[in-house]
Amino acid sequence: MLESTGDYLKQRAARLGLGRGDALAAAQTLLDGLYAHQTRAISLNQQTLKIVTPNAAVASELRLRQVELIGRLNRQATAENCVTKLHIQIRSL
Repeated sequence: MLESTGDYLKQRAARLGLGRGDALAAAQTLLDGLYAHQTRAISLNQQTLKIVTPNAAVASELRLRQVELIGRLNRQATAENCVTKLHIQIRSL
């Protein structure tokens, strides 16, 4: 039995990891609300969200709040784009 075109495209996009763009945008929106102009969500690979910040104090706070942040990110995420770990780097945006 043939699937609908919409279902096929959703499955294909998930296999190719195309939903990561939406997950990154959601992560950046959350970060902007907490640390405006101080953080950037760079990538989401293998359930690890990479965040950069030029500020060591913000990096420390992100590390301390990572359980809370991961929970907030995963409330909206699909199974393919859930976050289990944060990778935080201190460098220029």
